[in-house]
Amino acid sequence: MITPNQKYLDRTLKIPTITIAGQEWPIPKFAPKQNEVIVPIVLEMSSELIKAMSSPQAVRLTMLAHVLTGDNYRKLNDCIYLAIQRGHPDLTRKEYDEEWEVGTMEMVHAFTTIAERTGLIKVVPTAGVGAAKPGEEQADHSQTGQKSLPE
Repeated sequence: MITPNQKYLDRTLKIPTITIAGQEWPIPKFAPKQNEVIVPIVLEMSSELIKAMSSPQAVRLTMLAHVLTGDNYRKLNDCIYLAIQRGHPDLTRKEYDEEWEVGTMEMVHAFTTIAERTGLIKVVPTAGVGAAKPGEEQADHSQTGQKSLPE
């Protein structure tokens, strides 16, 4: 089984990570090959998925059920596979699809970081979650429940 690329996990590089199959995976910026697939999916799904995740827990599952149709679930899977594969070119789709144990909420939480790596949205930390103090630079992020806004 492939393991996370240690080169990209170097914290001095400040490359965001996602947690998939219980492991932290660095997500470097995408090449055109990845963006060609990921950008249209982000444009299609981001507002509904982010709205669902920002909803109170009592209605979150209902909203996610509306967003994550079979087709959208496959698209989300495509995004995650391509995002991880960018920094891990030896990862095969078969290995990802058939051998990894991936939770749906892991996938949903990974989406914001993946969308941010396309350059289409900017992640803005909420107070207390990596938020910068006045006069300080904004902290690096990963899957920490931060809100996302269009740039």
